[in-house]
Amino acid sequence: MSDQPDYLREIFIARPPEIVFGFLVDSELIAKWIGESSAMDARPGGLFRVKISPRRIVRGVFTELTPPYRVAFSWDWGAEGEVLAANRFRVEIDLKSQDGGTLVCVRHNGLPECP
Repeated sequence: MSDQPDYLREIFIARPPEIVFGFLVDSELIAKWIGESSAMDARPGGLFRVKISPRRIVRGVFTELTPPYRVAFSWDWGAEGEVLAANRFRVEIDLKSQDGGTLVCVRHNGLPECP
């Protein structure tokens, strides 16, 4: 297994890590920028769930939280009502103070091979 993530993306957000972190762990805030609604229990082992559209949900478990600099969780996605594996994929998000804002680094692991 490679140490390289399947997906790696960095983006700068002109807000401090404390603000950005909230949008990753707070049910009301995450629903403002992704999805229609969510349910979050932001603690290791707690639920991570976002309803992306009327027919698609993302569900997983928080595996690590280091406010306001790191969030990690597992997830799977499917249709509302489907039984989803809570640990199919892994996402790690690191937040670094930079130039008065935040450098956000997203690593996504466990993605299936493209056909």
